[in-house]
Amino acid sequence: MSTPSRPDLEEFLSALNGFLSKQTTPSDPSYIRFLEIFFRSVKASKGHILKITDGGVLESVISYGLEEEFDQEFNKAHLINSGDPCPLDRAFQKEEPVAIVDLTKDASIPPWFQRLMKRYGFSSLVAVPLMGAQSPVGILCAYYDDICLFDQATLGHLMMIGRMVGGATEQSMVANKAESHVEKEKVIDQFLGTVNSSSLNQLQIYELIVKLVSQSISLTGMLSGPIRKVEQGVDLMLAAGKGVYAPAISRHFILPPFILRQIPKEESAASSLTVKQEEWGSLQSLIPGKTAQVLIRGMYWKNQLDGVIVAWKIPGPPFEKDDDLVLKRIASLASLALRIRQ
Repeated sequence: MSTPSRPDLEEFLSALNGFLSKQTTPSDPSYIRFLEIFFRSVKASKGHILKITDGGVLESVISYGLEEEFDQEFNKAHLINSGDPCPLDRAFQKEEPVAIVDLTKDASIPPWFQRLMKRYGFSSLVAVPLMGAQSPVGILCAYYDDICLFDQATLGHLMMIGRMVGGATEQSMVANKAESHVEKEKVIDQFLGTVNSSSLNQLQIYELIVKLVSQSISLTGMLSGPIRKVEQGVDLMLAAGKGVYAPAISRHFILPPFILRQIPKEESAASSLTVKQEEWGSLQSLIPGKTAQVLIRGMYWKNQLDGVIVAWKIPGPPFEKDDDLVLKRIASLASLALRIRQ
């Protein structure tokens, strides 16, 4: 491959502005347009962008010119083989572009990555770290069907692009998280203010939980109510819900085992989990879809679990840490309010 020409700077910067001026997500047209411009600038037609997760793992967020399942397949293989770094990890760790001229002749490439490259027919790649102010925030990677040569000038140009995009992406991520965090803090304040200023009964408190959490968190549905041990297991009286049919409210359900296993202690963090429909047990009729992302919080009083909040979304990415923070704080406040109302 000859040395890639410089991208159209005006068009490139225009697309880059999308990262600076507003939140960008993998489904955002400006995000996809930016990728198109980048890959054209390096004379590639396939590739993807990866971002670093809170757990410190590179995760593919969107691919260009590839099959829809590529991102999922890459992320699964990458997570399973996290102890066996690939060239993309190397570019991220060394904070410099990595170009592989012939993937089949590079002995440093781990077998899992070789298999993935062979499956998609890739012969060469170039991975560019997206540099934030202090450290990388992700990777841009382009793949080639044929063996390609990259000179130092090309890699230097790609590093310039990486710094531009990384700085812009970092600003977008920080600004969006800050804005989201402030909005969620407002919902918690609103819950506390409403409980203090109104004579709500216990049922109305559960309804308030569902109403305000639904406003704060992107979700498909949720349920909340008191629980008690019975002969068959742990019984939930569904006091309030969103995305469930109205006749289910006030009915009793035996909680499925996974909910009881996943309820964290009051001080612990809850993690989003993927749940198959058959795992819902008696709640299965309330939750559509084959799989759902689920976030669970218990309501404790004097270290005793006496209520639960369950939120889910179908489909969608996992819930975020700030989502759990909302559930955790509201669950704690609601537990106190419910006891006062007894």
